[in-house]
Amino acid sequence: MSVAWLSHPSFEDQIRCSWSPLLNWNDNISNLQMKLRIWNKEVLGNIIARKKVLLRRLNGITRKLAHGSNDFLEQWVEYDTDLREEELFWF
Repeated sequence: MSVAWLSHPSFEDQIRCSWSPLLNWNDNISNLQMKLRIWNKEVLGNIIARKKVLLRRLNGITRKLAHGSNDFLEQWVEYDTDLREEELFWF
């Protein structure tokens, strides 16, 4: 068991859902192991893939920002300027 497992919000739910009072200890442990293997692969195993996708997106955004103007950022700057002017107006 790793820190990633223990700190994940759905880890305790996996244990609760995998454990049955109707089963004996060995069957519960076997069931828990099987479900945690699947959970680890589906939930934690995807972290690396999600990180790669996110990094590619961020690199694409960085390249786009580096090559020319960005209307979205320009609008945020304009909005920020308007907010400052409005704030000064009330003083």
